[in-house]
Amino acid sequence: MSTERKRDEIALILALATGASLREASALSGFSVRTAQRRTSQPDFRQKVSAARDELWGAAVGKLANAATTAVDTLEELMGCDNAKVRLGAARAILATSPKLREVIEHEARLTALEARHVGKQ
Repeated sequence: MSTERKRDEIALILALATGASLREASALSGFSVRTAQRRTSQPDFRQKVSAARDELWGAAVGKLANAATTAVDTLEELMGCDNAKVRLGAARAILATSPKLREVIEHEARLTALEARHVGKQ
C-alpha cells in the first residue's frame, strides 16, 4: 500500500473511531463510500477502528484523571477558606463524590478478581 493510501486509511480509521458517519469518514479520508463500506466489513479493519477508539478513550481518561487531581486540590484549598458557605460547598462536593468513587474502585477490584479466576480456570 502506498504511503498516501496508508495515510488515507489512517484518516478513515480515525474518522470512524471519533464517531463520524461512513459518509463523513469517506469524505474526510478520500475513500469512496463504497470502499469505506468494504473496509468496514473486514474484521481486521474493524479491529483497527476499535483499537484507535480505545486509544482515544485512554487519552481522554488520562486527561480526566489529571483534571480530577486538580479538582481535588481545589476542593482541599476551599476547605480552608474563611467563608463558611464556600467550605460547606467544598465539603458537600467531597462527601457527594467519595462514595461513588469508592464504589467504582470496589467494582473494579471485584471485576479484576473475577477475571483472574476465570483465566485460572482455562
